[in-house]
Amino acid sequence: MFKQILLTGFMALTTLCAFAQTDAEKASAEEREALKYMDAGNYEKAAAYYKNALKLNPGDLKYQYGLALAFYRAENYPKAIEFAEKTLQNNPDLDCYRLLGNSYDLNNEYEKGMAVLQKAFERFPGNGALYLDMGVIELIRNHPQTAIDHWEKGIKSDPSFADNYFLAAQTYAGSDRKVWALLYGEVFMNLERGTARWDTMSHLLYNLYNGLLTDSAYLQKGTLELPRTKTNGFEQAHLRVFDILRKNGMMNPDRAKKADGATNTLKLIGMVRKNFMEMWLQTFTLLYSNNLYANLRQMMDKGYLDSYNNWMFSPVCTNDFLEWKAGNEAKYADFINWFLENPLKVDVESYFVRQQYEK
Repeated sequence: MFKQILLTGFMALTTLCAFAQTDAEKASAEEREALKYMDAGNYEKAAAYYKNALKLNPGDLKYQYGLALAFYRAENYPKAIEFAEKTLQNNPDLDCYRLLGNSYDLNNEYEKGMAVLQKAFERFPGNGALYLDMGVIELIRNHPQTAIDHWEKGIKSDPSFADNYFLAAQTYAGSDRKVWALLYGEVFMNLERGTARWDTMSHLLYNLYNGLLTDSAYLQKGTLELPRTKTNGFEQAHLRVFDILRKNGMMNPDRAKKADGATNTLKLIGMVRKNFMEMWLQTFTLLYSNNLYANLRQMMDKGYLDSYNNWMFSPVCTNDFLEWKAGNEAKYADFINWFLENPLKVDVESYFVRQQYEK
């Protein structure tokens, strides 16, 4: 009997607590449901829950932004614009500017979208994410050179922001100026390690080197032909060194034959990259100094370049990498420890971009 009285009292207390739940708490519960549906890709359902949260707590900008984002992902851009505009009036943060600018663009209001992003620069000068968005907007409109120009401005203004390197490398990889894909792609891999995009970039660079090994003109071929209004000495120097390596037989697949007669492409790429650095240091290092090659020179001096090259292409040539690593466990461990403590220095004083080398 006593237990039953306690249970009855507990149930009554629970009911009272439920009735006492505030609107803010109810709104928070609605937001949690909205986030579940956002993660599941059901953006219309997520929007419905965000609407409920806003009804319960109309002044909460977090719910207002969440609703705008849900509409954006549901491709309901007029609604995304409506709620992003409301949010921006009271909370002019970077994410809201980006959401509104991209919503306008995808709603076929290009000028308004670019104007929003330009306005954002007044509050966030030199922000790399804004250059990223402006480049994407131009790429969607099939203006690849203008897109690249924006991403390279982003690299110059915000050198440690990895996304601009990523998209610039991907776009250059399909062009007749693939040298820049090699360069920006490698910087990206140093800035963003161990992610899915790092894996993607490893494959992209592997394909570029593979093409270079088999076709002397590969780096200057592409379905995308980019304008060359100025001479770029840095780019030309790369083409010269690769040409010398080829003429001296250093790209010959026989250099990296396996026991079964197949070519160990991972090993061959590593050898070519090492030969490239050796020749670069003898010829162009003073003329075209940059942070990436300074870092590679450090690795060479410490005997880590082979380990680094294997690290770069480990997602692509996994079996060859694991076989190499099995015979070089201590060497690779030493490299990783050093690598973690000595990341590539990328900041406003240590970076490079294509325009620096143009005349």
